[in-house]
Amino acid sequence: DGATFVAAGGGGKAFRSVDGGVTWTAATTQPPGAGTLFGVAGDGGNFVAVDATGKAFRSVDSGVTWTAATTQPPGAPTLWDVASDGATFVAVGNTGLGGGAFRSVDDGVAWTAATTQPPGATALYRVAGDGATFVVVDSTGKAFRSVDNGVTWTAATTQPPGAGRLNGVATS
Repeated sequence: DGATFVAAGGGGKAFRSVDGGVTWTAATTQPPGAGTLFGVAGDGGNFVAVDATGKAFRSVDSGVTWTAATTQPPGAPTLWDVASDGATFVAVGNTGLGGGAFRSVDDGVAWTAATTQPPGATALYRVAGDGATFVVVDSTGKAFRSVDNGVTWTAATTQPPGAGRLNGVATS
């Protein structure tokens, strides 16, 4: 909503600030049954947080109250991050088979696995979206992109040279 900051973390707790981060309060209703929350993203007044046990949680009131997603990301034992491009939320983590990307087009209510997962990805640590493209990075220094709101993923044509584990990605 442009006025609220949400922070999430250990113990499955979410906090919000409505004054630019000067003061913080705990969410009135915390994400139910959440493990350590690793990522949180906003889209207008809606927020999604993801946790260490592969679950997604949502708030439609600027982080005041939280509920679990109705349909959780399938096959995700750990979710490390989530991002929004204004229409779609994309969460990333790892599955038993490597890196996993998941998407929600209804503000975090229901989640599906990407149709084409990032090829050869290990644990996907971070994701960023700019309205046209999502980019994810993994634990071995690879980057992957989706130009269809997280439905399909391809490896970057040229990978970050000499990168080890990549722990962040952002856009401006």
